[in-house]
Amino acid sequence: MKREFLQGLQVGDMPLTKEVIDAIMAENGKDIEAVKAHYADYDGLKEQFDKQVETHRREMSDLIFSHNLENAILSAKGRNARTPNAAPNSRHIYGQAADFHIDGVEPAEIAKYAESIGVKGIGLYDTFVHIDTRETKSFWYSHAQEYRATFGGAPAEEYPLEQFIRDVQKACGAAVDGIAGPETLSKTVTLSAYKNCTHKAVTAVQKRLYSMGYTQVGEADGIAGVKFTAAVQAFQRNNRCWVDGEITAGNKTWKKLLGMEQGVDSR
Repeated sequence: MKREFLQGLQVGDMPLTKEVIDAIMAENGKDIEAVKAHYADYDGLKEQFDKQVETHRREMSDLIFSHNLENAILSAKGRNARTPNAAPNSRHIYGQAADFHIDGVEPAEIAKYAESIGVKGIGLYDTFVHIDTRETKSFWYSHAQEYRATFGGAPAEEYPLEQFIRDVQKACGAAVDGIAGPETLSKTVTLSAYKNCTHKAVTAVQKRLYSMGYTQVGEADGIAGVKFTAAVQAFQRNNRCWVDGEITAGNKTWKKLLGMEQGVDSR
C-alpha cells in the first residue's frame, strides 16, 4: 500500500492525519515482512531439500556403480576377453579383475571415480581401465605399469610425501627441506624388527605406509615389530624390491618410500 493512496483518502470532509497514515503504513509493513519471512523460510527449506535430494542421488549412484562393479568382476571368472593374454599370476585368471570401457567416457574419469569409492586395484590404460579386488592400494598407468599415487579421486593424503620426507630428515639428522636427494638418502638408517626398531624414523615410516594403503602396519607406535615387517614386505613386493621386511639404509626400499624412484606395483 502506497502512502500517496492514503493521503488521498478522506473521512467525511477530513483527510487522514499524518499520525493515522503512519500507523497504517507501520501495520502494513509488518504484514509485508511477515509474508517475506514466510517465503524466506520456504526458500531455505527448498534449498535444504534440493541438497538432500542431490546427496541421495549421488549415494545411490555410488551404490549402483559399486554393485555393478562387483557383479562385473565376479561374473568375469577369468572369461574376460583379455584373459588369453593375461599373465600367469593375473587376477583375471581367478575372476578377481575386469577391464572397463564405457563409450563416451574417458578412461581417466573411470579410474578417478573408482578411486573415489575406495577401489584399491586400478590400472589406467589408453582405452580401458583395469579394476580388481585387491585389498592393498596399487595404482598404475599403461602397459609399462608406471606408478601412480592417485587418479584424482581421493581426498588429500592425511600424511603427504613432503611431510614424510621432512620427518625422516629430522629423525635421521639430515637437512630438513622436504626434498629427498642424495644427502637425505645417505643419512637414512636401517629399520627392521631387529635393527633400530625404536628409531625416531619408525613412526614416520609407519604413518607413510598406512597412508599409502598398507593398513596392516597398524598404529604408529614407533616400534618396528611383526606388523611393521608385514607392511614393509607388502610394500617391497608391490614395488619390486628385495622382500625381507627390512628397510636397509640407502637402499631401494628407502628410495621408493621417499619418492626418489618411481614405484612399479605388480598385479
